[in-house]
Amino acid sequence: MEEQKQLEKIDEKLEKIDNHLTKIDITLVSQHLSLEEHHKRSTMLEEIVLPIQRKVTLFEGGLKVLGAIVLILSVVAGLADVFIRLFLRR
Repeated sequence: MEEQKQLEKIDEKLEKIDNHLTKIDITLVSQHLSLEEHHKRSTMLEEIVLPIQRKVTLFEGGLKVLGAIVLILSVVAGLADVFIRLFLRR
């Protein structure tokens, strides 16, 4: 009799564990589907962003070139001003 009760308790506990594992399996399937959808969206967004990123890089390069030109022109204008003040005012 006592042994039968212990076996029933063990069986109940096993049933609870089995139910819990079933819930875990359902959760894992749901998370896997969510992850697949996230991966698809991420890939799609990367394909959209790549051309934009290239244009931004090109624009940044253009700004650097423009900055270098402005710097050179500023130095030339400064030197010309000094030259004019020193040598042409005499």
